[in-house]
Amino acid sequence: MTLIEKAYAILKDWKGDDYIAGLGVLPKLGEVTARFGRKVMLVSMDTFLKPLTDGLRSRSVQPAASLPRTSWCRAQSPMHRVRTYTAS
Repeated sequence: MTLIEKAYAILKDWKGDDYIAGLGVLPKLGEVTARFGRKVMLVSMDTFLKPLTDGLRSRSVQPAASLPRTSWCRAQSPMHRVRTYTAS
């Protein structure tokens, strides 16, 4: 068993089906999220924003707001930025 396989086995034993990990999990986000509601606030690095929103929309989950990580670097408080994005 490789170290990666061992790590997945430990994670599976610990979290069961409540946690997904590994390559190809971004498209599964909609499947996991849909059981909790149809609107989400998405905070992500710009690199992953499109695959994440595509995964959400595949299960009719709509991002109510998307907060790209590049905007986190401003000198304002984090909650101010969240309020700004969710108000639009």
